[in-house]
Amino acid sequence: TINITLKVDIQPPEKACSGSRFPKSIAITRFKLNNQEQATDGNIFTINKQVTQTLYNQLKLSPQSLNVRQLIDSPVKLGDQYLDNKQTDTLHSLATRTDSQFLIYGEINDISVKFKEKSSLSYWFNKPTRHFYITIYLYDALQGQLVSTKQYRTSAPWQYNQHESANLQSKEFWQKHYGQAIIALLDEITIDTEKQLQCQLPTAKVVSVESNSLKINLGRRNGLKNGTIISLYYSSNYKDQFGIERSSKSQYEGAMKVIEVQESSATLRTLDNIPL
Repeated sequence: TINITLKVDIQPPEKACSGSRFPKSIAITRFKLNNQEQATDGNIFTINKQVTQTLYNQLKLSPQSLNVRQLIDSPVKLGDQYLDNKQTDTLHSLATRTDSQFLIYGEINDISVKFKEKSSLSYWFNKPTRHFYITIYLYDALQGQLVSTKQYRTSAPWQYNQHESANLQSKEFWQKHYGQAIIALLDEITIDTEKQLQCQLPTAKVVSVESNSLKINLGRRNGLKNGTIISLYYSSNYKDQFGIERSSKSQYEGAMKVIEVQESSATLRTLDNIPL
């Protein structure tokens, strides 16, 4: 017997937005485990890496709405701990490194489990509950801004003995109750990310300029086709008198047309064919 649960999000055509036609370029960075000591039970000190990789794999299954470009498997200075002016520089650097506009970062806040005393009858018959609490940050790295932050919580029986190690890279772990609860939660994160970015109009980065044409880092995988009309603007960042990072945009009066498309890049030309 195979039981299948489907989560279907159906939108009437009149509610569809123009941004939904363009899969957004996105990258994911290694999540942080905030309480290392909680990983002692089960010896799951690499759970942040495994959760990051699992979410990355799930996001790659959404090619119609997301263009997942890279996984950065190294620590990054993001989250509430680094809410200062330097975070903008970090995001800009990551946008360049991953060639992506959006970025997902997470912090695992709680993976605690409390075992009963051996003198208790429940120690031998009932498995303790283990928590999983994670905060997900969604950034527009290209703009250097936080788009949203959301907390997700779940819990499930921990089907290991107190001094037993869990192999996070085995199918057995992910088929147990705790692993299945984490996968269900990551499914929810994937759906929320898709919904949040669905109507966003993507922003490309100009990578080269000629007299009347330029090349950007979005292409066929992002829904661009020959003849697509795109607006162009110049973006600049500055710090105000209080040291707060600000951004400004100057709109180019003429439109640009896509004349050549590759998988992850496209060439644009001015409509009137005059120099930019």
